[in-house]
Amino acid sequence: MVTNPRLEDGRIGEQPEVIYHVFHTILFGSLAMVFEGLKHLWIPYVCMFAAFGVCSPELWMTVFKWLRLKSVHPAVLALILSTAVPTIIGFSLWREYFPRLINELSELQEFYDPDTVELVSWIKKQVPVAAVFAGSPQIMSVVKLCSGWTVTSLPLYNDVDLLKRNENIYQVYAMKSAEDIYKILTSYKANYVIIEEAVCSEMGPARGCRVKDLLDVANGHVVYDQGDMYAFSKHGRFCHEIKLNLSPYVNYFTRVFWNRSYHVYKVNTVISFQY
Repeated sequence: MVTNPRLEDGRIGEQPEVIYHVFHTILFGSLAMVFEGLKHLWIPYVCMFAAFGVCSPELWMTVFKWLRLKSVHPAVLALILSTAVPTIIGFSLWREYFPRLINELSELQEFYDPDTVELVSWIKKQVPVAAVFAGSPQIMSVVKLCSGWTVTSLPLYNDVDLLKRNENIYQVYAMKSAEDIYKILTSYKANYVIIEEAVCSEMGPARGCRVKDLLDVANGHVVYDQGDMYAFSKHGRFCHEIKLNLSPYVNYFTRVFWNRSYHVYKVNTVISFQY
């Protein structure tokens, strides 16, 4: 009849499940050296196995039995080490990193964007709950997360239809007519559109890599002359032209909020022609 090993036997560490986990750890480690992604599976496994080894009196009993240690009772010594070793490790970590952590926390500064906070506050107070917002995926994620209002797009890039929708919404930064943008926004049932000053007036050093440059190339509004690239269209850039509050832009859109970073326009349900 097979009996389970006891603590005094010094054979707990010889159990088949322990040997299995040892080989399993070695296998995961070998695979992690080949496939980097497996380290996210191997590291927690090693930590769990190390905690078992350090804190298990049974495993210490096995080690002491193998070493034929007789001066102190192996069971008592195993219990002491299984408590003392984690305590020593924890104290060493505390002594090494706690002062550094306190120093970093003392210098920690909260990121605060007053323009975005003002925008979200205005949405919560002034905009109907059923309203739908359109804009870049980045600002839409902020609006959705902080206010809960419905948005037309999100920064998710694993869906072809959503990518196409994002491209269409980005046309507010392209050289498009007010009527074209109005048709795009109404097709997605958007009630408000948010224009970001950082995207509209971006002055990046690498010309051709800005959002509006990519839109100009995609829309065929780029002309090359002696190695230089120029954007040309019979329509001005929408995000600039709409800020002038001139016809025909005021016929389709009404500005309802603005600050240094954002301009919010309401998509008119009834087009009023002003000249």
